[in-house]
Amino acid sequence: MAGVAILWGTIGLLVRQVDLPATAIAGVRVWLGAAVLGAWLARRRRPAARSAAALLSARPVAVLTLGVLLAVHWVALVAALQRAPIGVVLLVTYLAPVGVAALAPRALGERVPPRSLAA
Repeated sequence: MAGVAILWGTIGLLVRQVDLPATAIAGVRVWLGAAVLGAWLARRRRPAARSAAALLSARPVAVLTLGVLLAVHWVALVAALQRAPIGVVLLVTYLAPVGVAALAPRALGERVPPRSLAA
């Protein structure tokens, strides 16, 4: 777990050191992640693996759409890390959920409970 945390924390520095386009870096990340996740699910004999397979077979378009959206997010993140200061990119990235929570009531007509606003 510590290795994962170190890799996650150094992604901005690594992206700047590699002279590849954002699509190539994100593509490697997508395929590597898919391979590791697929191998992990294949080895598991627990309900999580069965439910993942059931979700893919029941809603393949939704699962693939979410996968494509995640890949687009990674390409945008890597491209931003290559062009802008790392601190700014990470600030914008990690403030995105706050922006979604702020815009959801107007854009989607959702009711936001006071407890969520306080959080």
